[in-house]
Amino acid sequence: GDTVEVAGMEGTVREIGLRATIVTTFDGAAVVVPNGMLLADKMVNWTLNGTRRRFDLNISTAYSADPQHTMDLLVQIARSCSQVASTPAPACIMTGLAPGELQFNIRVWTKDFGDWVAARTELAMKIRNGLAEAGIEVPRPQREVVLRMLPPEAPEAPEAPKAPKAPGAPGLTT
Repeated sequence: GDTVEVAGMEGTVREIGLRATIVTTFDGAAVVVPNGMLLADKMVNWTLNGTRRRFDLNISTAYSADPQHTMDLLVQIARSCSQVASTPAPACIMTGLAPGELQFNIRVWTKDFGDWVAARTELAMKIRNGLAEAGIEVPRPQREVVLRMLPPEAPEAPEAPKAPKAPGAPGLTT
């Protein structure tokens, strides 16, 4: 019944035999793992010491956002999630200053290991909505195209379109 990570896969131990252990992956596949591999390779047991799990979410905001206000808001949002544990408390750090964005990481623990995907989804949706309500912009990828030199036969750049005249303005028939 333990949730383990072994041989590059994650799943629940279904049966321990004399020569092999059967692990059911989260995709539903039954994988037979030789017990020798369990002893020779690293195995992570997610539920040996309890049923909680920590996960992180990375969030980026525009440079115009106040970093301390953003971190406080992210922690407040995490505390409001029904499946996020209050102990250890959610924590937020600022992880970087990237081109065009401030980067943050929110770290939370779930109340129950089995609900970590639902908890992550709930937290992500609440963060998206909370940032929008607070007027904190999430940057979109931007690219800049620079033309260094046009070939001599290239046509000249087109003129910018002219704004339409207001109804009743000279030169416009209604």
